[in-house]
Amino acid sequence: MKMLFHYNWQVREEWYQWCEGIPEEELLKKRTGGTSGNYPFG
Repeated sequence: MKMLFHYNWQVREEWYQWCEGIPEEELLKKRTGGTSGNYPFG
């Protein structure tokens, strides 16, 4: 279980590092598809 916990944090850290390389404009860009149209709070 401890090994899984460490792996989970490693993946999380790698994800944040990847996101830091994406320009803010790209992250905030209006997109189509996904669940946005399926939920009233989306």
